[in-house]
Amino acid sequence: MRTATLRALAALVIVCAPFLAAAAMADPSDVTVSGIRISPAVLMRGDTATVTITAENQGGTSVAVRRAYLLGEPNYIRALNDPYPTVGDIGAGHTRDFSFLIRADGPDGTYYPTFVLDFRDANSLIVPFPVEVKSTELALSVLSRPDRFSRGRRDTVTILIGNPRTNDVTGVNLLMAGKGLDLTPASYFIGTLKPDATSTVSFNITPQEAGNLSITASYQNGANSHALTIFLPVALDDDLKRASLVASNLVVTREGGTWHLTGDVSNAGLEVANAVTVTAGGTAVPVDPFRSYVVGSLNPDDFASFEISFTAGNADSILLLLQFKDREGRVFSSQTEVLLTAGSSPVQAAPSLPPLYLLGAVVIIVAGIILWSWKRKH
Repeated sequence: MRTATLRALAALVIVCAPFLAAAAMADPSDVTVSGIRISPAVLMRGDTATVTITAENQGGTSVAVRRAYLLGEPNYIRALNDPYPTVGDIGAGHTRDFSFLIRADGPDGTYYPTFVLDFRDANSLIVPFPVEVKSTELALSVLSRPDRFSRGRRDTVTILIGNPRTNDVTGVNLLMAGKGLDLTPASYFIGTLKPDATSTVSFNITPQEAGNLSITASYQNGANSHALTIFLPVALDDDLKRASLVASNLVVTREGGTWHLTGDVSNAGLEVANAVTVTAGGTAVPVDPFRSYVVGSLNPDDFASFEISFTAGNADSILLLLQFKDREGRVFSSQTEVLLTAGSSPVQAAPSLPPLYLLGAVVIIVAGIILWSWKRKH
């Protein structure tokens, strides 16, 4: 009986020996952290990030893990989700990912939360890792703008946006807005900005009234939304470069009931005056042959002659109307009063004497000459 029992025990030992050997070879030290990924790589204060930690079993047998969790730094880095209460085995040569959500509550700096992996049959794997907090915003500035804004005039504004951070930002979008401002385009999508990368965006602005132009850059740092806004005051001034028409050398003549006005029109501005036309207004009624005079385009400091015809009844003056279009097609007009008086008309020739008076004058002159010659001889 005793011999049979010993034999049974020996057989059991032989059968279980491989399993006992394998259990003896299972070493928690074979489990290491082979990778840590943080998204976004650099947080801004208040941002959340996803931390993914990869544990790898580099040994030849499975290792039993009881739980995994993350320890933050109080008041600086906070772990937002619960630990892994049960994990199980990590097989030989296998990996296991553990994901945690953290939030940066502290000021800018580098912090070291800790990943802990508790083994079932031994101690724990404790791995601190760095988390960088840097709250630097994107750089947003006005690269170019007109010296002056004028009502109804279209100009171009160019914006420079740059990423001074050490990580990518995504979903970068510019939004322009302002009361009384016509903006084209009103928004512009840039997308991803790499570290130290910049992008320029130009848009057209046509102010109808004075105001503030707001330029907002929105972007994503990981899953966190951020926005930065700058303002550009839009004060309306006179357009000092715009074309300016001046009439000169005006001469008024009259033929029957029709008046004719000739002169020169000059461009005293710094831009081209397009579609320049000259006509009479006020009490004047334009008539053929020159109801209006089309000059065409006038470059700065250029001039052209014109002639218009009109009737004016018993009026003492009329208005000379000058009109042109700028590069945007906007119409501008100016007017000058022209007097319809003898002073503004060419001096008329003296009326000719009747032939009878002319003949008498000749006779008197001839008689005087004869009388003078007779007296000299006597």
